[in-house]
Amino acid sequence: MEADSRYRRPWSGRFALAAALAILGLSVASAADFVSRQKPYQLDPEPNYKTYSKETVAKALTDQQFTKGILWTSDGSLGWKETRGVAITVDLGHIVPVESVAIRTARRFAAGVSFPYRGMVYLSADGERYEFVGDVVNDVGGHEGPYEERRFSLSGLGRLARYARLEIILRGRYFFTDEVEIVEAVAGTELKSTIDLGEIPADVSRRVTASRTVDASRRAMRALDRLGLPSGPDTVARRAAALAKRFPNEEFVIDTVNPLAHISPLTLPKGQAEADYKILIPQGSCDYRAFTLSNPASIPLRVRFTESAQQAALTAALFEAKPVLTASLETVFDPLVPVGPIYDIAPGETVMLWLKLCGEGRHTLRIDGSRKRFIATTDVERAATIDNRSFLASVVWAYPGHGMLAMRGDLARADLLAHHTSVAVIPPAMLTPYRSVDFKGFSKVIEKYTGVSIVLLFLDFRRNAPQLADPVWRRQFVQWYHGIIDSIRSVGRSDVRVFLYPYDEPVGEEIVMAHEVIRWMRSELAGVRLFATIDNRSALALVSLVDIACVAEGLSSDPAVVEGSKVWLYNMRGPGKDNLAYSYYRLMPWRAYARGFGGVGFWSYGDIYGSAWDDFDGRRPDFGVVYEEGNQSLLSSRRWEAWRLGLEDAALLARYASMFGNQAARRLAVDVISSPNDEWRATSTRRLVLESIKGSPPGNR
Repeated sequence: MEADSRYRRPWSGRFALAAALAILGLSVASAADFVSRQKPYQLDPEPNYKTYSKETVAKALTDQQFTKGILWTSDGSLGWKETRGVAITVDLGHIVPVESVAIRTARRFAAGVSFPYRGMVYLSADGERYEFVGDVVNDVGGHEGPYEERRFSLSGLGRLARYARLEIILRGRYFFTDEVEIVEAVAGTELKSTIDLGEIPADVSRRVTASRTVDASRRAMRALDRLGLPSGPDTVARRAAALAKRFPNEEFVIDTVNPLAHISPLTLPKGQAEADYKILIPQGSCDYRAFTLSNPASIPLRVRFTESAQQAALTAALFEAKPVLTASLETVFDPLVPVGPIYDIAPGETVMLWLKLCGEGRHTLRIDGSRKRFIATTDVERAATIDNRSFLASVVWAYPGHGMLAMRGDLARADLLAHHTSVAVIPPAMLTPYRSVDFKGFSKVIEKYTGVSIVLLFLDFRRNAPQLADPVWRRQFVQWYHGIIDSIRSVGRSDVRVFLYPYDEPVGEEIVMAHEVIRWMRSELAGVRLFATIDNRSALALVSLVDIACVAEGLSSDPAVVEGSKVWLYNMRGPGKDNLAYSYYRLMPWRAYARGFGGVGFWSYGDIYGSAWDDFDGRRPDFGVVYEEGNQSLLSSRRWEAWRLGLEDAALLARYASMFGNQAARRLAVDVISSPNDEWRATSTRRLVLESIKGSPPGNR
């Protein structure tokens, strides 16, 4: 077969075009077109955001029918959640000259949906051996923001292929698309050399990890370029040279920083340290100071830490906030690792020190080098008592018996309680099958949840579909429910409020089914309490039907969402390490308080695949806020401590409101959340509140 003379291409080093065409049976179209239209494709994994019909799964991505409205609520699009990547392989039916490959997707910050991190394109003649030809996404920016649909395209390919494969790497929990567009090259296009039939892609996970490592290095270099540092390939050497020039003859440089500051190990120090500081702390609570310590020399630095407390009522602990790489390739200070008395810092390195202070008294931290000393003195004063009844309900979907927490269950429960977590979520595995639940085992689990006031029984009817038409199923479920309630009472926890949690973030037909389930439960289970998470407007009708509606932040201003204790605010944006400690974690309880809601939450405490230290070793990046240490220990993080501070802030605002009125307290909250980048504002407002209520018993005006 002769090559179509309308397409020009050079001779390949391995194959002549004519030979390739003869072997592979080339047939080319005569004009530019969407050659992917109505072509079959394979998906790995299958879409799982909601239940899709077989016809939708088979046709939605190549029907050239673009959805109208929100992509994830449309019947003509497909969605994935909680998966690391999605592979879409389109079979064009015959070999054609491919000019471009594109995909349509969407983002919405409030819904936790981002544009993908990568969209790697591979082309193949035989469907077995592929060549990588580029990335449709690249580092275009604007991954977060209000709702926007965007078409990502890779053009100028000029390749002969029958199969096109897109490997989408998710940036967060979700990915949605309604169309894959593959365009044929126009007549006269110069085609590039034949696809290398001997090249087989490496393992996808290894390829993704390698790609991110290179990208992280490039991003660090760009950050140094923006700082105007000397050129060169070695990040550490460039930074060390800059520090030596800025701080000549200094053994070390120390800065006082906000403990929740959005800074990285690349941020240049200023040499501005505050030696003396005063902290007001609520009774039974803790607060923090933070410093960055930098080595401007060309040789390693060894420092010695010495701590002393003048009162026995004061306890202190010194940590390093270790740097970790996020899924978006930012290096952030996050896990809190205890620091010993001697510490080594490499040339050009900056470390963040975290000082945790609890109780009351004066604390002194001395940092000694070989020829320089810095002394930080902190006066800690108890200012007020927080009434436990003032705390917002707090849920972080922690499953202490699962995953990384399996061997750390008791430790996790104690940690959750110390961070004011008042809600326990019991996973479906402990609750089903309804006909044979181990009630004694369930009772022992409930006994371990000391301090919680609410228990959510997550039924997960998405995977464990209710059989309302089956009288046997209905009878077993009713018996199961009464058995659960009796089990809780049998261990003396009649004070706990129990809620059934049938659906998590219901969509589509699940919303219709949720209405039926709620009606049936109300009619058959006397006094039953119901809970639902809601992340889309179609599900807002459930707000008035359940006892607690946990509503995604992006929907909190909808008229259907009224203030009051039955509405909680939550966010599931991720991955977790990419969320800022201050504006995301600390300010979320402030936002809930300002809206008059009764609870607040985020996904999640321990949602971790592989190691919490590595966002690239599991099927998707991690959302958890704690890190494993050894076989059975846990480490906190700046994000997790920020959450605790935020819950205490909201409780203090409630105490302030009891003395000065709700409007005054809400004005303070609105002022803080209106400036999410002012990381000191919550701290200064907390201090103002503590000064105002100091010495007044809870509840007194």
